[in-house]
Amino acid sequence: MENNLKKYRNLKGFTLKALADLVGTTPSQISKLEKGIVGLTAEWCVRIAPHLHIQPGSLMPLMDPKDVQGAILDLPTLAQPGPMPRKVLEEIIKLAMANKPDHWDCSDVAALASKVYWDLYGDPDLTVDLVKGYMKRMS
Repeated sequence: MENNLKKYRNLKGFTLKALADLVGTTPSQISKLEKGIVGLTAEWCVRIAPHLHIQPGSLMPLMDPKDVQGAILDLPTLAQPGPMPRKVLEEIIKLAMANKPDHWDCSDVAALASKVYWDLYGDPDLTVDLVKGYMKRMS
């Protein structure tokens, strides 16, 4: 999937190697992320964005109502030090609910929240069903 990584890397004047060194990866990995050969996950966005002096969501493609992941990555909670998984999950769900397309139901929002949360925290115990249960408790 097309993203904005190469655009921002070039705007900041970084070579593939320079950005890779800052991020702690290889130039080849950055190139694969830019070309969409390797998916630019939420974890990668959060890892790369500070070195480009941008919000993580800016690296994602332009948002449409079906893709709120970019906005989720810009949540203020993600910038706070230390893990705050449940608070982050709650904010992800609220944002997804507020921006969801009309045809989405609880399962669609839960799937999106699970994916973003998994990208950020790698929580193997978090499933779509658990997120749906959490959403019910929130309402």
